[in-house]
Amino acid sequence: MTNNTYNLNVDKMGKLPERTGRYELEFLRFGGATRIGKQFVSYPFHMTRPFKLDHNIPFLSTVYQQSSSGGLYRADRLQSKFNLCDSAFAQVTTQAATIVQNCYGHPVKQFLEINTSNNCFFAYTPDALVMLPGSAIISNTQINLGKGSVVLFIDAFDTYDLGQKGQVFDRIETKTKIFGPEKNLVVLDSFNINGRSFLEPYSPIGLWRTVINCLLLGDLESLPSQEKLEACGTTTNDSIMGVSKLPNGAGLCVRGLCKNAIAAKLVMDQVFANCVLHLTGHYPELRRK
Repeated sequence: MTNNTYNLNVDKMGKLPERTGRYELEFLRFGGATRIGKQFVSYPFHMTRPFKLDHNIPFLSTVYQQSSSGGLYRADRLQSKFNLCDSAFAQVTTQAATIVQNCYGHPVKQFLEINTSNNCFFAYTPDALVMLPGSAIISNTQINLGKGSVVLFIDAFDTYDLGQKGQVFDRIETKTKIFGPEKNLVVLDSFNINGRSFLEPYSPIGLWRTVINCLLLGDLESLPSQEKLEACGTTTNDSIMGVSKLPNGAGLCVRGLCKNAIAAKLVMDQVFANCVLHLTGHYPELRRK
């Protein structure tokens, strides 16, 4: 028998080191196309080349932000930053739902910054996070909105077998700050949810399983109507939607509850499609995953 000794890089306190990753992209408009300028991507992130998936909207580029196999792990510290120059149209999405593993009391920390110049469109539309039992995540987002620009920001999570054997995720904590063209804070959106509360008789999501939070930022004339956004929930019988105006004329807020991640993806695809249709007059092609 051979005894193997594996180096797990455990420090003197017996803790595994955190993974620190950066994902930074700059989008530039060149004539009829949006291209990537400066970029920096480090493990555990990976990226694809930009795709032009729409024949009628060649200036809209889509990039898939990929994480390492297995998803997010305890004590991960991940930073993403996206800069859009004048008139750039871009979308960043994920290749699939991202699993958040049991964090054993050491939550994943995510930091996201979105900066748009003038007359841009940016859609940050990752698939829902799958919150396994014991998982925890803290997310901090800052969005700096340029004049005449529109940003779609989607944050969704799936509770995954909620209540089976009484096992739930630990917690989800988010804070999103929106700054307008005058550099003033116009919206602060935050929540802190304990997974155990979903097992209580007065659960904040009832019998639903997947939660969708969408912020549509920009002048109301540049956004789909509230009626069209509410109709996104009628694409499936497995979801309910609510739409309200954000303070200080910052845009619209869409909240949704779905029976599963599949229904949630249908809703999120429709919200994205309505934004693109309203801005360009063309319905975008399906983003295959």
